[in-house]
Amino acid sequence: MTNAAHTLLSQSLPRYEALPTGQVPTAGEVVHLTGRASPQFARESILLQVVKVEPSSVDASRGRSPARAGWLYLTGWELDHNRRHRAERTVLVNAAGLLVRR
Repeated sequence: MTNAAHTLLSQSLPRYEALPTGQVPTAGEVVHLTGRASPQFARESILLQVVKVEPSSVDASRGRSPARAGWLYLTGWELDHNRRHRAERTVLVNAAGLLVRR
């Protein structure tokens, strides 16, 4: 691959960055869920378009807001390779392992 083709390809791909500490994804954002977010995604990662964010039941019982929670329930749409809605899902993820499209 030529340098020009590589540059063009890398510019067209979306970037996913670690979510800063204390921040949670907002409705409409696309997150890349990998094994860092939850062991269930260690073999096959997914893209999820977020609809709702809630703290885990343990964090909620301790009065933690989603921004202070260690684990989050994300409800949203799993996206296929063409970014079409594939299935609605609710997943439990580690907030420190989330990658958000920027």
